[in-house]
Amino acid sequence: MRILHVCHWDLSSPDAETIRKLALTRELARRGHEVLLLAPDLGRARERLPRGARVLYAPSPGGRFAAHLYALTALPLLLLVAAVRRPDAVYVTDYTASAPLALLLRLLGFRFVLEVNGIPAQDARMQGIESHLWLSLIEVFSRITYRLALRFAVVSPEIAENVRRALDRPRAVEVIPNGVDLDLWRPEPKRAARARLGLELDRPTVGFLGGFWPWQGLDRLVEAAPLVLAEEPRAIFLCCGFGPEEERLRALVRDRGLDGAFRFPGKVPLEEGPSWVNAFDVGVHLVKPGKACSPVKLLCYMACARRCVATLGVDGFEAVERDEAGRRVDYASAGSVARGIVEELRSAVSLDGSGPRVAAIARYGWDGVAEATERLLRSR
Repeated sequence: MRILHVCHWDLSSPDAETIRKLALTRELARRGHEVLLLAPDLGRARERLPRGARVLYAPSPGGRFAAHLYALTALPLLLLVAAVRRPDAVYVTDYTASAPLALLLRLLGFRFVLEVNGIPAQDARMQGIESHLWLSLIEVFSRITYRLALRFAVVSPEIAENVRRALDRPRAVEVIPNGVDLDLWRPEPKRAARARLGLELDRPTVGFLGGFWPWQGLDRLVEAAPLVLAEEPRAIFLCCGFGPEEERLRALVRDRGLDGAFRFPGKVPLEEGPSWVNAFDVGVHLVKPGKACSPVKLLCYMACARRCVATLGVDGFEAVERDEAGRRVDYASAGSVARGIVEELRSAVSLDGSGPRVAAIARYGWDGVAEATERLLRSR
């Protein structure tokens, strides 16, 4: 098939969104399809894609409203694609500002599968948006986008239910969770990773790799840290990544007198992510309960054979215990979070970590995600 994959994302951003878009493009190409990924020119992807896959960048003014203007800047390229390289299937990534682009695609005669990897109004509230007007507009534009789509690929059952409630008539909604690049995220000895990164070789290490967003629960990690240090005085906490919560988190660490225990390495390029995860004894993902998601971060920890601590009450996180990769804790209790971290630090000393890696290989490769997406794109 000739597949047009349309996204709104800055492909230079080292985060789960970029991982999914590039991984799906790559794996569909490896399955023999010609895949054209159309993205705004907010930043260029660093990954080299295989034969059959390429990225086409639409001009972008950048700034706060870049996504809202994407339909206009992408129009000439979509017209060219429609005339010269008519795709057999179109796959669009959901975004709050997708409605104009979705309408444009339909006007050009493209029927598309829509990927939905969150609940827009829920995400907006968790980012601190409280305006009734803005939340209503987000709901309206999301509903318009959903009703223009032919079929849906969603990453969790909770998101599937939200999409079905918004539809004016029944349509196929397939749950296709995230995966992990098993070639990139491979285990290596902790001491080797730490030496390369200039870290202390023998300190118990708790880590997070990802975006510093309000729903990621890093403030809960800071609250639990003194309890962890009471049991493991030499423990160190690596908060790897970037995002809008960074300054607040740094201030919280300073206010608690925890500067000696926390490190903020900053933005980590995707290709360097495995080195940092391999420096961890335990990886944490303390998402606030109620956030609909599919845990790319946990899968990366597992693929690197690292123990995991995640929160109860989050869709998909039951895999941590089902796959014997770690444990879930009560987000509301700093004591529960601390106990979980301490117990997993001690488990990491006695276990070789092969269990999480084996589970990741068996269940969570991106090739399986691409196969399920291919079936959805082929269906009529």
